[in-house]
Amino acid sequence: VEHPYWIAAVFRNANGTVKGTGTPGEIESGFIASNLDFFIKNQLAISIEETPNQPIITLFPNPANDFLQITGLQGTAQLQIHNMLGQLVLNETIQENQSVSINHLPAGLFTFTFIQENRMASGRWVKK
Repeated sequence: VEHPYWIAAVFRNANGTVKGTGTPGEIESGFIASNLDFFIKNQLAISIEETPNQPIITLFPNPANDFLQITGLQGTAQLQIHNMLGQLVLNETIQENQSVSINHLPAGLFTFTFIQENRMASGRWVKK
C-alpha cells in the first residue's frame, strides 16, 4: 500500500514580488498548480547500503570535559564538530584510539561527523 506524502512550496523571485518560477503542469515527482504552487511527492524509500563487519564508530565520554576518545575507526578519518549554530568549530584528521582535545570549546551541545572514504557516521555530544 502506497501512502505518499506531498510537499507544498511557493517560489517567488528574489524581490518576493512575483510568485512562481514555472509553467502549470507536471514536473518530475510532482506538479505545478494553476496558481503556481509547487507540489512535490516525497519518495517513500531511501536506500542505504549496509557495510557488514565494520565496527561501530564510538565517541566518548558523553558528556565530556577536555578530551574525546574515538574507537571503531579503520585507518584515518576526518572529524568535524559543529556547534548548534551550524558553525564548524573543529576539523581534524584522526586515527583509531586517538584523543581529541576539546578544552577550547565552550560548554554546550555539539554535533560530530566522521568522514572516511567508504563511510560516514554522525551524532551529538555534550561538552560540560
